[in-house]
Amino acid sequence: MNDILFGNNNTAIIKKLSSRNFKANIKQNKIMIFSILLVTAMIFSVCSVGLSFVENLNSMNLHLKGTTANGLLTDSSDNQIGALKQLDYISSVGEQIYAGAIETEHKEQIALTYYDNTEWESHIRNTVDKVHGSLPQAENEIMLSEDALALLYISDPEIGMEIEVSMNQMSKKVFTLCGWYKDYVSVSRPGGGISGNVAAAALKGYQADANAIVAKSYAENHFIASLISFNVTNDVEDVVTRLQTDLSLPTTHAIILVDTQSEAGMESSYAVMGVVIVGIFIMLCGYLLIYNIAYISVTKDIHFYGVLKTLGTTYSQIRQLVRKQILLFSGIAIPLGILLGSVLSFAVVPICLKALLSSGGLAETMIYNASFHPLIYIVAVLFSFVTVYISCRKPAKEAGKVSPIEAVRYIGVNSSVRKQYQGKRGTKLSAMAFRNVFQNKKRAVLVFLSLSVGLTIFVMVFTTFSHPDWNLKAKIDMPFDFTVNDKTISGMGESAQNQLDDDFLRKLSSMKGIEEQEIVYGSICKIDTAESVWTQYIQDLADINSSGWDKIAQNALVEIDGISSSLLTKIALEVGSFDEKAISDFASGNTVYLAPTSLGNIQKDVIGSEISITDSFTGQTASYVVAGIFNENVTAEHIKNNQINYRTVDGVYTDDLSSDFANYSVGKIYMSEAGIGKLNHHPFIGQILLNVEPSMDSNIHQQLKTALKDKTGVALLSQSESTQLYKESLGSILLIGTVFSFLLLFIGIINFVNTMTTTIYARKHELTILESIGMTKKQILAMLSLEGCLYAVFSILLLLFIGLPATYLVLQLLRGQFYYLVFKVPVVMLVLIFALVIMICLVVPRLTYKQISKNSISTRLRIAE
Repeated sequence: MNDILFGNNNTAIIKKLSSRNFKANIKQNKIMIFSILLVTAMIFSVCSVGLSFVENLNSMNLHLKGTTANGLLTDSSDNQIGALKQLDYISSVGEQIYAGAIETEHKEQIALTYYDNTEWESHIRNTVDKVHGSLPQAENEIMLSEDALALLYISDPEIGMEIEVSMNQMSKKVFTLCGWYKDYVSVSRPGGGISGNVAAAALKGYQADANAIVAKSYAENHFIASLISFNVTNDVEDVVTRLQTDLSLPTTHAIILVDTQSEAGMESSYAVMGVVIVGIFIMLCGYLLIYNIAYISVTKDIHFYGVLKTLGTTYSQIRQLVRKQILLFSGIAIPLGILLGSVLSFAVVPICLKALLSSGGLAETMIYNASFHPLIYIVAVLFSFVTVYISCRKPAKEAGKVSPIEAVRYIGVNSSVRKQYQGKRGTKLSAMAFRNVFQNKKRAVLVFLSLSVGLTIFVMVFTTFSHPDWNLKAKIDMPFDFTVNDKTISGMGESAQNQLDDDFLRKLSSMKGIEEQEIVYGSICKIDTAESVWTQYIQDLADINSSGWDKIAQNALVEIDGISSSLLTKIALEVGSFDEKAISDFASGNTVYLAPTSLGNIQKDVIGSEISITDSFTGQTASYVVAGIFNENVTAEHIKNNQINYRTVDGVYTDDLSSDFANYSVGKIYMSEAGIGKLNHHPFIGQILLNVEPSMDSNIHQQLKTALKDKTGVALLSQSESTQLYKESLGSILLIGTVFSFLLLFIGIINFVNTMTTTIYARKHELTILESIGMTKKQILAMLSLEGCLYAVFSILLLLFIGLPATYLVLQLLRGQFYYLVFKVPVVMLVLIFALVIMICLVVPRLTYKQISKNSISTRLRIAE
């Protein structure tokens, strides 16, 4: 750089000065480098966890969905398929054919599916894993999923092996194995949903336990149903209307849009938000850490800059010198931080993902891989560099503005006159400690913030998730000890069978230990949409369904749940009553109760209205009077009154992809067994609810599993097992949250240690002068310990008066989703943390001063000069 006054180029000198100054302060610079390295590595790791979580979540959703297609078109003619391929807003069209099923010895169904090349490569291939071999070409070739292999008891598959299977009780078939793969048909949707891998079977009402792929030549001779799946290049919501017009489809021709996100994925988005919030707090703590150390470091060098200014160094040259230091810090620390972050990500991210996602039945859909993206590197590098730049630039700017004489005489103590608090023997040590802490208010605030933020986040996470009320969650989500669900009646199609029959009921009656038994009957009925009762129900469904008002009104159906009077009185009621007359009218089959609309709307004016419904099976029609509407949300107060949510009582399952009922179900009607008897004298049993003696829980559970072993499509839910899954899931979140909280606490403590260390090093001339005028080392150590205690006390006070109220507010916000969380101050944990912080605040200053006071007073004064 050319100096304007002297015309000399001193770039080389600036570079040499920067290098020598860096070496002269090697201990302090090591602290700075370590701080930048730590923050960079943590930011990189957190970003990697967040990205990996999102990508693994997307992978899970794709596995569950079973297809990359956006929609399905059923029963299509060759002309319609040809026309579909010509549409410019359709990017790909694949064909899937259901060609029958293999029946195992335990009555499980293995669907035989044919995919054309487009369907397999464009829509199915990315939803399956571990593909071995190739697609079938000959009529006798077959490609089995791993689940299908397990159902056929094949543990060591080999290409070319012959497999004899039963097509039904009368027919056998020998296939040649040409490959196998891993799919997720068996876990496609919680509650019995259907994977797109077997959509052709599902859309015709066939329940598949596993899938197998067959050749086109086999499918052509045996096909039962075919469908077309397609991808689109524009808004999916517009596709249905445009296809109806462009393909001249009748309104009854089914076009089904495939959900893009599973329910489990929606719930896991809260964990993604948690990772983002943790990342933000790590950035905040990291910024405070780097800024604090850099500010103290550069401020300490003001004396050095003053000497340079007396020699003629300009303000711009001092800034250039500081920039060189920034580049040195960043050039060493940031690459090392990125390297450490990468290593941590490879080692820690899979562990974190497994802890977060491995609980529950969807664990096998995850791949648990660490994901990297250039954006992660950019964010980590930019954040660290910008923080270092801001941290060093501002104090350097202040140093450049200080006059040479002031800078040379600067010893880190505010020179303004202050009131001195003196006792009989001079100034009190406590007053000196207080003045030293607060003489630089900005520095004090930075230390308080960095330490208290780490403490607050740790306490916030630990307090929020450490005291869940499992009993409350169990009573709301699953109020009965055992729930037996028959999923085969979903849609009430021709394949529906009454699995929970008289034989099963006799087995239940023989089980000792059952205290309470409730049977829920199920049916599906048509309604008279001209009745005003259904206006809001149809409108709410139209608001969330692409079919539109007219199509819903034309095909509107309702689910019927037949329940006992005793079970009725346990369900939380919003409108109506459960007085003696109301119960009598319900039991006799004259009145019914409704669930809220799809959007949770309650229509009080429908009470007393008469409705007419027609059973879809028998064609019988009956009339009833609406006596009440159930509550949408059950609270803790309802639980105290022994009430349950109407959604825990389901006679018919409506989430099946194959069911038109899922698209046109406008609501749910609850009636007595006598009421449902007016429509169907032999209704299906959709659900059985059981409460048992606590000591008999495991015994009854085993007996139920044995009784249901041969019943396909019947699910057994256990309250104790579900509660254990909740505990594992929340325990995993608590584990990850606690680890991150300890990291934040660690950053805060490291920040304090670095701040105290560098502050004492910066004040070593001042401390030496105090010792030279008669202050003993014991008094200096006591003063420094008091300063450390002040930092600890004020940080703890910030936690108690700001952190804990903030924790309470956060918990109240979370209770909207996690209603079972309970606010309870972790007294023992707080005492331990406070003791640790105070101990560190006492010990660090003493150790640091002992390190710098090894030399004699005269030697230290001479070095300072």
